[in-house]
Amino acid sequence: MWELGDDLGWDESYRDDLEKQDMFIADLDLPVYNNFTNYNFIDLLEALSRNFLIKDTIKQAKGNSELKAKLECDIDGLKDGAGVEALDRVKA
Repeated sequence: MWELGDDLGWDESYRDDLEKQDMFIADLDLPVYNNFTNYNFIDLLEALSRNFLIKDTIKQAKGNSELKAKLECDIDGLKDGAGVEALDRVKA
């Protein structure tokens, strides 16, 4: 995950923080296989891509009040899923 870097994976703040690593993986909401021992690569790729798009949208929204307003409407419509906490930060 460190090889992917901050955009798709982990930055250095994850290096010695197992709880933070576990939370990141849990937030991806990946389906598990073989009694919780395996993940499917395409599931992981899709989840990381979704997180990247969320982070990128948040970065764009910081200087764009119209996009920020749209995100606030989208956030209100979300029920659960990875990235909801990150999107909530846009409201602040």
